[in-house]
Amino acid sequence: MILNKLNKMKTVYKVVFLICCIALCSCARIVTPSGGERDIKPPVYVKSNPPINALEFQGNKIEIEFDEYIVLDNATGKLIVSPPLKKKPTVGSKLRTLYIKDIDSLEENTTYIFDFGDAITDFNEGNRLNHFAFAFSTGETIDSLSYRGKVVNAYTLKPEANKFVSLYRNTEREYIRTNLPDYITRTDSSGRFYFKNIKQGQYTALAFEDMNQNMLYDLPTEGYGQLDVTVTEVKEDTSDKVANRTDIIYYNTAEDTVQKLTASELLSDREFRLVFSVAVGEGFKVKIEKPLLQPSQYGVYMNGKRDTVTVVSKSAAVFDTLDAVVYDDNGFEEKINLTANTRRKKKKDTKDKLFLSLETDTLSYFKPLALRLSQIVNTENTASIQALCYDSVDTMKVNFVFDTSDPKRMVSDAVLKEGGQYTLYIDSAVLYTYEGYYNDTLRTGFVTDTKDSYGSLRLNLSSVDTAEQSYILTLTDVQNNALRDTVVRTKGAAATAEFVNLKEGKYKVRIIEDKNSDKKYNGGNFDSGLPPERVKYMPKTLNVRKGWVTEEDVDLNALFEQ
Repeated sequence: MILNKLNKMKTVYKVVFLICCIALCSCARIVTPSGGERDIKPPVYVKSNPPINALEFQGNKIEIEFDEYIVLDNATGKLIVSPPLKKKPTVGSKLRTLYIKDIDSLEENTTYIFDFGDAITDFNEGNRLNHFAFAFSTGETIDSLSYRGKVVNAYTLKPEANKFVSLYRNTEREYIRTNLPDYITRTDSSGRFYFKNIKQGQYTALAFEDMNQNMLYDLPTEGYGQLDVTVTEVKEDTSDKVANRTDIIYYNTAEDTVQKLTASELLSDREFRLVFSVAVGEGFKVKIEKPLLQPSQYGVYMNGKRDTVTVVSKSAAVFDTLDAVVYDDNGFEEKINLTANTRRKKKKDTKDKLFLSLETDTLSYFKPLALRLSQIVNTENTASIQALCYDSVDTMKVNFVFDTSDPKRMVSDAVLKEGGQYTLYIDSAVLYTYEGYYNDTLRTGFVTDTKDSYGSLRLNLSSVDTAEQSYILTLTDVQNNALRDTVVRTKGAAATAEFVNLKEGKYKVRIIEDKNSDKKYNGGNFDSGLPPERVKYMPKTLNVRKGWVTEEDVDLNALFEQ
């Protein structure tokens, strides 16, 4: 009996203990407090002193209140005042209030716009208030019209962010070059701009990059875009095309025509490379002063764009320390001083000094057979070398000569069959370095592909223009990287452009209206009023398949009217 009572009491204690544990755990549980949806709205204007669009303003301070705490992001730099003031005012914020102080030099009977761009954000989430502008008038009326647009690159058609856009009532070019604009603003990240509180009238809209920060387009290194516009009062009806139009200003990036040496490097003790900002001209010269070499003792090689130059010693002299001068007929001159890296270890095994190899194991049927050389070789007594190339049926002798733009490349005159399997044989000791090292025997196999390994793209161009017009067609990849160019001319009739031997894949086509028929893109000229040549991209991405010809019809008039 006593034992049964003890067992019952133990059971009761266990149950009580378990209930207490559950209760304690429930009390100690940490619950994340629930909240509302994430704030994605920018600050909202509540009131100001003076009010927005105030008349007969004579003060020197403005206070603007928002519905939440605000933070300013480089407001002093982003604030643009139209018409421009002689001195920028002081801008700051405290809690929900933005203040503008020290406003002076205001003209009579003038509407002023303080454009903050995207400088105002909320405190908690950083939501930006875009295109916020505060306007007032020092007279009895205030201008109330608006104008909006977008700035895009004239060549790439991509938006131009953070560019100034100014409006001039006086549209003479010399005046625009030397006088502050009537209105000025800046494009946002999508290239868009918006003017509020402006007068009705005819304007020149000018987009430019203000490199010297004087709010004028006055430097040749500043890009620009220009458009003549009419600002007039229109219906705010959404069906009104004028009220809802967004004008496009095509922006031309300034071309850097000043020659500069941007990089120089010793590639080895026998070669150095120079990189220039623009292509070097025909009068370009290299003079090597240390070690002192005559022009016949070194070779100068240029890439296809003529902006990269490789210089190679063709004598016993090496470039441990190099002093040289580069110059051209246009007055450009640059001194070069380079010192070899003494920690660079030289290989001692002579058989590793000169290697020959094929550029590729699978040769495109339309390309020459080419060799790569591991070192600079002595070409004084070796203008070319002979090799044997054979398949299962024939053996032929082929010549390899040095590439005029690359001292470590040789190309052959071999005429090879499509879809062939070949072996290339080159004897040892046909090429020597200046140190006396020679090549080993090369015996290597390769194959050639066929026409069916590639596809073609044929564009059937139509135009109703009776005047003859030139167009530059550029084939690009899907990232708009240029691959090939061709030029066609139309005169109220169809024309055809064809790109052959294309790898299977997706392509795009850029078309330039070559107004002056010089076979290159021209970005226009502000002083002469010449606009940039128009550029359009075909809206479709074109799919090229190997073994097929992809055809596409292009209505040039419809394309350039878009």
